[in-house]
Amino acid sequence: MEFKAIEDPDWDFARNKHILLKSPIGEWSSSIFSSEVFINGEKFIGPNRDCPFQGLITSINGCIVKIIDGILFSSEGIGEKVIIEPYKAKYVYPDLEVDLEFKNDYFQVSFNRDCKILLFFETPNVDINNEWIILCNDIAKIGPFRSIKWINYHTDWIYKIDCGFRYRDEKDYIRFFREIRRIYAPFIGIPKEKYLKIMINGKKDPWNIKENSWINKLYFTDEKIGNLLIFRLSTLRSFGLDLNGIWFPEAGCWWFRQPWTRDALEGIINNFEVYTKIFEWDEKLKNFVIFLMKIVEKEGKLPNIIGCKETSVDALPLLLYLCSKLGINVEKIVISLLKEMEKREIIEYGEPVMRNDLIACIPYQSWIDSRINEKPTRFPEEWNEWWLPKYSLPEVNAYWIRALKLIYENSKNNEIKDYLERMEIAFKNKFWNGEFIVDIIDIEKNKRVNELTSCGVTALSCTLHLFEKNEVIKAFKSIKSLIVYRTLRVIGKETYPFGIAISSRIEPYFGDREYHKSTIWPRDTPYFIKILEYLGYEDMIKGILLNNLDHMISEGAIFYINEIFGHPVGKNPNPTEWSMNPIPLKNPAQYWSHWCDPYIGRFLFITS
Repeated sequence: MEFKAIEDPDWDFARNKHILLKSPIGEWSSSIFSSEVFINGEKFIGPNRDCPFQGLITSINGCIVKIIDGILFSSEGIGEKVIIEPYKAKYVYPDLEVDLEFKNDYFQVSFNRDCKILLFFETPNVDINNEWIILCNDIAKIGPFRSIKWINYHTDWIYKIDCGFRYRDEKDYIRFFREIRRIYAPFIGIPKEKYLKIMINGKKDPWNIKENSWINKLYFTDEKIGNLLIFRLSTLRSFGLDLNGIWFPEAGCWWFRQPWTRDALEGIINNFEVYTKIFEWDEKLKNFVIFLMKIVEKEGKLPNIIGCKETSVDALPLLLYLCSKLGINVEKIVISLLKEMEKREIIEYGEPVMRNDLIACIPYQSWIDSRINEKPTRFPEEWNEWWLPKYSLPEVNAYWIRALKLIYENSKNNEIKDYLERMEIAFKNKFWNGEFIVDIIDIEKNKRVNELTSCGVTALSCTLHLFEKNEVIKAFKSIKSLIVYRTLRVIGKETYPFGIAISSRIEPYFGDREYHKSTIWPRDTPYFIKILEYLGYEDMIKGILLNNLDHMISEGAIFYINEIFGHPVGKNPNPTEWSMNPIPLKNPAQYWSHWCDPYIGRFLFITS
């Protein structure tokens, strides 16, 4: 797709378009807008960076490593347009065209003419070995160069979106915090050929993400929408770290280029049909779950991030459910885990317990994990003892019920059946208030938070079999208050539902206090769609699907989906006609936002 090389000032540049090229090797990201630097009167121009994680990064031993901050080229022109494909991008200037692309074992920058190159790094310390620049203690090498002129230039770069946190300025406008960092251009180089290779730590693409024979299996009801779905499916393939030969989809780009267990499991479950029927990645999925099950067998739990200590309570039932979908027998370990939780004492910062047929944990151990001064933001202000695992969360228990239901259907194990039936009764008795699924239950004091949240929507979606249709209709009347609307920008002009808010609070997003309180998370949308599907609201589903495609090509990282969206409230420094749409914020390419299965059978059909 072709885009004009301009910025979008709406909501302080929140809707700026970005290039994101992802590979198991690393990531390149930059604005579609270009910026200029003059060195001794000579002009260099290249992709702008709005966030300090932009440029060329990789992940090594769980750490994010920045290889290049920016790359500029000798040119007299200005940025005219950018052409973006899922795995490559082209910056077009009047006198120069530059292509960026990950190959199988390196990142390549190529030019349609000879030019000088200005590379920016976070450190002035680079070495040279023949025709190659060596940096990051031999982690990467760049070249080949025909000649290099040392200039030892530096500048203080302003990253105008930084990492997405916002504030109110003295005139009450809502703006992003800026970050200023010193970056260094030690030399001006002339490439030996009309390209540069950046090789990173011997990394390769073991998954062959660019392979596209799978497209031949697909039939689309609309050619334009079909092309967008090919883009969406193609970029889905770009998620997948190589953990010693195990495919493990990372949680997102930038700071989320790490193996988060719950994020990976949610993303796989909501793309299960794509992975198994279109990509035919069954073996990758099985190796992935076997890798995680070995952790469970050893530890009895799963970590938030592979290699870290904090527990992800919701990841465990997600894994067991995925195992069952893949036909892997898990009933013995499931029974063992449940019995262990029944025996376990409630202690400070302890592991989850099972009491009165419900699972209870510390409130931040599920996906809503933000804390202010250690206290979970999900926890009611007037409550105390947040450090005890005595709080039943609707989504955690619903995930367990969904998993046990499928395990029993596959195994007909009577112990599984007993646990399932007891949990189902307790869940409906405790969490259903007659109008919706409530949020938190203190199992010791027998009190609950009577608040409707997207977690309750998720829980209802996973337990629809427990409710009469009239009860689901009644719940939907409450859920309608969470629906967020958006107007199409590219593929139409209609206003459709976009997703659901995490709660009924409509406040501007600034930081951690609002992160899980007053935002819209696309990760919730597949669950909402299942409720709409149950109720037969197909027109609403199709509107949501079109809207999410439209976001993907009109703002943020093109062909990817943002982590969160903010409510368009507060004082906007640069209003536009699109200002009332939800505001894309934080990470621009979140894996669990990148669901594709709901498009199957609606806009996309599998022919073979």
